[in-house]
Amino acid sequence: MFFKWISKTCKAYKVLITLILTITLASLIVMVGISVLARLLPRVFPTIPDEIISLVLIWNVCLATAVLGKQNDHLRMEWIEAIMARHQIRRRLYFSIRGLLELTAISFFVYSSIKLWIAGQRMRTPTLLLPQHWWYLALVVGGFLLAIGTALYVGQKLSEKRRPNGDHKSVGN
Repeated sequence: MFFKWISKTCKAYKVLITLILTITLASLIVMVGISVLARLLPRVFPTIPDEIISLVLIWNVCLATAVLGKQNDHLRMEWIEAIMARHQIRRRLYFSIRGLLELTAISFFVYSSIKLWIAGQRMRTPTLLLPQHWWYLALVVGGFLLAIGTALYVGQKLSEKRRPNGDHKSVGN
């Protein structure tokens, strides 16, 4: 039951990340297109204020970080994983410790980004006087997406069983 829930949640998370990636890419293309049109036809298309451009770019960077975090290949320690993956108990211990370390680091990131977001509610941007907490909210959303992705990855790795020939198979599939 729990493993089927992890499998379904992982699929929903992948769909959410794909949707976020599509929106991020589309917003970047729209921003570049409007900027090019504003330079070619300055009377027809007004330029976008720098504050709006920085807001979109900050959201793109934070959401792209969450997308990268779902891959989890850049956090591997191959020699430790090779030693620990020989037995199922050691493999589960390795992924549990690794997941706890990652979630601890992400929790510090989320905590500091929440503090920035709360502090940003009193600040305004210099030109358009927009509330600055929208910039810091991107950090909070990206941090929560990273935490959810890491927890799902660890849950998926802990639910895998080893076949006799060495292949991996998830219990929920």
